[in-house]
Amino acid sequence: MRFVACFNKLFLTLPVALLFFVITVSFCFAQNASPGNNPANTTSVGNNEIKNEVKNAGEKTELMNTFKEAVAEKKDAWSQKRVEIRSQVMTRVRANVGVVGKRYLAAIARYENMVARIEARIQIEKAKGADTSSIEVSLLDVKNRLSAVKSVLETTIPAMEPIDETSSGEDITGVIKEVRDALKEQKTVLKTIHEDLKKIVLDLRSLVLNPANGTEQ
Repeated sequence: MRFVACFNKLFLTLPVALLFFVITVSFCFAQNASPGNNPANTTSVGNNEIKNEVKNAGEKTELMNTFKEAVAEKKDAWSQKRVEIRSQVMTRVRANVGVVGKRYLAAIARYENMVARIEARIQIEKAKGADTSSIEVSLLDVKNRLSAVKSVLETTIPAMEPIDETSSGEDITGVIKEVRDALKEQKTVLKTIHEDLKKIVLDLRSLVLNPANGTEQ
């Protein structure tokens, strides 16, 4: 009876043990067959990571190239804008210098005409025996200064011609300052000449109205 009972227990437990064994073996096979434990799958994952890194590196390079191109385009645009601004500035400066130069040359022409009329009157008064020596000295000084101003203007105004929008900022600034200083100086000289001519005219008029005061002894 005891043998029969033991046999019955063994008979009952054997299927359970067999089932547990089957489950265990299946689990082990499942682990071995998983993607993480499959060498082929591991290699595939590694290759994908490399491809992703290469792709990201390519995208970064493309982004940097795009950024560099944008910066280069910005620089070109600014350079072009700077050239346009310089061109506009030089156009205005040349126009202003031309206007001022013409005005000064016109003033010189008027003063030279005055000198010619004064010289003609001096000859008339000299023929009458008047002493015009002091007036002639003053007039000669005016004529020399007029010639000097004209010479400076004829040199200064063309000095603007070689300068254009492609010239350096230093060259442009230097020439503009040189021309401006020269014109300012000649303006002062012309004002002085104008005052001296008025004095010469008054002296000559006094000589004409009072011939006895200017008669040669």
